[in-house]
Amino acid sequence: MHLENLKKRSIRDREEAIKRARQQLIEDLLPVIDAFKMGMDEAIKADPEGPIVNGFKMAINQMEKTFEEYGLVCIDEVGGAFDPKVQEAIGYEDGEEDDLVLKIIRKGYRLKDHLIRPASVIVSQKTENNQDS
Repeated sequence: MHLENLKKRSIRDREEAIKRARQQLIEDLLPVIDAFKMGMDEAIKADPEGPIVNGFKMAINQMEKTFEEYGLVCIDEVGGAFDPKVQEAIGYEDGEEDDLVLKIIRKGYRLKDHLIRPASVIVSQKTENNQDS
């Protein structure tokens, strides 16, 4: 019985170590995908349909597909209600309603149920002119 418990614990520990290593690797690669996207944005300015843009798109798509296979979910919803659990408000703009996500400045990510990075967003703020009396 003791040997069986030891085996189960060893398997659990190994699975947990793999999970932590995978999460750390993904966290380390997120700035790389951000850099690819910035590079693509600059390449689009120079030649929107050029081979450099197509190369960036292929690389980004392949990375995102691989991340998705490991359970990475992108947080990039515009127009929905601001959720402080997965989003970080870095600015406000006037709007018809309070607390709607107007723009995504930097995409957020979660790995299954674990938040890796909150999305950086611009949130609406109801102006004096738009408030009900």
